[in-house]
Amino acid sequence: MVLTTEEGGIFWCNGLAQQILGLRWPEDNGQNILNLLRYPEFTQYLKTRDFSRPLNLVLNTGRHLEIRVMPYTHKQLLMVARDVTQMHQLEGARRNFFCQREP
Repeated sequence: MVLTTEEGGIFWCNGLAQQILGLRWPEDNGQNILNLLRYPEFTQYLKTRDFSRPLNLVLNTGRHLEIRVMPYTHKQLLMVARDVTQMHQLEGARRNFFCQREP
């Protein structure tokens, strides 16, 4: 979990967010999340402010993340990132299995 201002300034994150997103605490305190996670899809997701669906993001490392953002308190956002790499790989294996079984 990461807490930011509406503009993206980080003011708190937990250990799992540090691990998944590569954030460093407390060094990244006050940094804009868009300067640390430089992915056009992520920037667009935050700027459009349509948080009705999660963002599925593939990192440069090949890991797949599901990111959900929601308003937290006045002018603050709560971001929850989940590593779905393993689920993505299992889905691919399942799809390949069924494709190979077709005559």
